[in-house]
Amino acid sequence: MTPKRSTLKLALAWVLSLVVVAAASRLMLAQTTGDKRIVTGSDLGFRIDSDRGGVPTGRFVVRVNGTWVEVKETVGAARLTQ
Repeated sequence: MTPKRSTLKLALAWVLSLVVVAAASRLMLAQTTGDKRIVTGSDLGFRIDSDRGGVPTGRFVVRVNGTWVEVKETVGAARLTQ
């Protein structure tokens, strides 16, 4: 008894979908820029510079036109009450 063609096509499509999902999740979790790793979502990430006692240290980055750019923080005075 041989499997039907449709069953083989379904199994092949399922395996292919697993490969695509695994590849996409690897891209989302860690993208390398030079020797530094970026843990990222789509446009916001955290560039890991070093590891201190198992705790990653680094800087926040955003993606601008496909390039990761370090976030510059601004400090401003704001009135807390009205």
